[in-house]
Amino acid sequence: KDENSKRVSLRGKDFLDLSEIAEMFGGGGHKNAAAFVAKGDIDKILKDLMKVITEKIGDKNVWGRT
Repeated sequence: KDENSKRVSLRGKDFLDLSEIAEMFGGGGHKNAAAFVAKGDIDKILKDLMKVITEKIGDKNVWGRT
């Protein structure tokens, strides 16, 4: 790991399969706990991650309300 590398950990509770998201960034894990190592600007990494999460959420009911 170099100083440009960032370890990104994802944790959840059965809402999204976080391993699928981590795999998109070269990592892996389990449905509720996954991680990946990213290089580069942290703001870009987070922006890319949030874009993927937002796309995965789609029309799901985020707050558990109908």
